[in-house]
Amino acid sequence: MRSNLLFCVSVLALAACSGTQESKPESGEVPIERVSTDLAVRAPGDVVPLSLRATVLPVRDGDATISGSDPLPVKQVFTLGRMPTRIAGKEFRRVLDAGMSKDAATIPIDAPSGARVVVFSSASPTTQMDVFRNVHLRHVATDKVLDLSRDTLPTGGKLLDLHPPPKADADSGKFLTPGAAPLSPGLPSLTPGPALTTPVIGGFDEIARLAPETGLFQAPNRTFSIDVPTVPGFVAVETNEVFKSSPAIIDVQQPSSTIELGATRASDLVSFGEQAEVVFDLADQSTPLDGAKFLGHVRTPGGDRYGNLEVVALGGGKYSTKVPVVSADPKHVGVWSIHVKATGATADGRPYERDLDVPFSYTVPFAKMTHVTTPKIVRGKGDMVTEIAVDVDVESVQDARLGLSAVLVVRDADGKEHPVAIAQTGQDIKPGTSVMTLHFRADALVVANASGRMFLRELSLISHGNAATLHRLARGMDLGSSALKAGELKPIGAPKAAVQEALDLGSL
Repeated sequence: MRSNLLFCVSVLALAACSGTQESKPESGEVPIERVSTDLAVRAPGDVVPLSLRATVLPVRDGDATISGSDPLPVKQVFTLGRMPTRIAGKEFRRVLDAGMSKDAATIPIDAPSGARVVVFSSASPTTQMDVFRNVHLRHVATDKVLDLSRDTLPTGGKLLDLHPPPKADADSGKFLTPGAAPLSPGLPSLTPGPALTTPVIGGFDEIARLAPETGLFQAPNRTFSIDVPTVPGFVAVETNEVFKSSPAIIDVQQPSSTIELGATRASDLVSFGEQAEVVFDLADQSTPLDGAKFLGHVRTPGGDRYGNLEVVALGGGKYSTKVPVVSADPKHVGVWSIHVKATGATADGRPYERDLDVPFSYTVPFAKMTHVTTPKIVRGKGDMVTEIAVDVDVESVQDARLGLSAVLVVRDADGKEHPVAIAQTGQDIKPGTSVMTLHFRADALVVANASGRMFLRELSLISHGNAATLHRLARGMDLGSSALKAGELKPIGAPKAAVQEALDLGSL
């Protein structure tokens, strides 16, 4: 179990490395200090608790404190911080209620070549054969039928993330904010969708209202392709009375489109009291698209939805939104999703529509790191170095099992940093202040064969109870050890089998 834990954490650290360089010895004795985390300089991806809140964690028996360390590939260059990945898409979808109007089923197509329109219906099993009879795509301007599909019984299905527009309910989100304050100006609450309790048998009219993200995989559907050459513009999905009688979804895919909606998050993890900040970019190839209309809502891990999300135009095809999150309810710890729909027209008159879902993780911190000591070189017999130790003061408001991890790096002649080793400790803590210690063992440090000062990086505190990151400081307080020489390290025993294999393969 311990080896699996160490391996998993090592893999995470390896993701922050790239390139090659040699190390440079540094000299000088560094006094051992206990430094407050209030002095930490923020880096991309850092998580700093604004306050602590008790939460609900799984009940578990106590366990012993375990610690360990593993070598990292010193030939690679260490990258500081974690930049969230940009998300982008070219698709959009429509949710149609029963008795849908013609306008609701009229969609903009900006790139007809290769476009596909997937239509889902919630019709019952007894009417499925008639649902798509005489259903076609017709270009509004030219009045031409664009698809050459036959009127046969459709088969297959597709899992979609459906967000039907729920009814307003002013009471559903009060627990999210203290003192009955609104979640955010212009962001009223919407009715939370109840849990899915009905088995999936055929249609999804009821399921789409209960749990839309899981209710479509058995829904009857048909994929319409644009088989007749045409120009960009509005296309109507012609329907029959059977189709109109039940809710439906239109999913539009345009792989050859040059119009893309992207999103970049300020952070992939938001802590209690902070804001989720997202900047959207909308462009037609390299031409920014200004003047787009945005509609959006937020969905919590518990299924609650909040609408009328405010999106502000920044200019140059950029738009932004901010969502303050102040819920201590444990059901809201997890992955949230910001959903936006952008509509507009290009300079040459092509109408477009795009949907995008932007996820972010949310955590309610109940513990944080308050002080960190300078990495201390520990010597044994013959004045040989047995480990580098780092003590971290941890403040908690409840009993919990916490994990602490960090990386040691060394600097080369050009000032570039290279990873030497990673250490982790798992420990049960009580309310109040506890001390957790990281042990960078000599057998992990010696693999790098590096000399000089070792600097602390990627200092992270994690809850084992809900796998949430509570506190993360990528710069590790910029604390460094005194200089040491590779020949001073005294490993205990032979390298572990996994380490020896990595050495044989040249990956360390």
